[in-house]
Amino acid sequence: IIILTDNKFSTLYIKAPYSNSNFADIFCKERSLYFLDKSLGQIIQYYLLKPDENYKLGDPELLLERAIVANAIALDENLWLLDKKSILKFKEGQLKEKIEPNVFPDADGFSKIYTASSLPYLFILEPAKKRILIFEKSGKIFKQIFSEKFNSLLDFAVSEDGKTIFILNGLTLYKIQI
Repeated sequence: IIILTDNKFSTLYIKAPYSNSNFADIFCKERSLYFLDKSLGQIIQYYLLKPDENYKLGDPELLLERAIVANAIALDENLWLLDKKSILKFKEGQLKEKIEPNVFPDADGFSKIYTASSLPYLFILEPAKKRILIFEKSGKIFKQIFSEKFNSLLDFAVSEDGKTIFILNGLTLYKIQI
């Protein structure tokens, strides 16, 4: 991992927690890095240490008691896992809720989720349906952003205040106010 701080780059090497690690997603929150390992169905947390000017990671910690199937992760005060059609909400390592969104057309192919403690929403990328879905954290749909131009949705980012979404579609970047 490359970290940019005060116009200086630092390289951070990650020690895999086991030999066949298959990290599919990463989320950074406060002083921790969280990785989704698809092969094990596990979330691995690394605490970020910063003695002097050299970044280091603490030992990896497995966060879930059992294997889960997920495509992406996000964290606020809860751990949110995304599979193809639903959202799993975990608190303190325990499944608290499975949200199966009621949207039209039906959900299929969720690929990325984002939230933050300061935001009331879950943002979900669904390339197969050419849209980004915005849900209240209760699972109620707030807004859909759809376009026929979204024929190669790759990624998105949300501003700190949650009012702007930057959408990467192929080589084109869209800025949308919500």
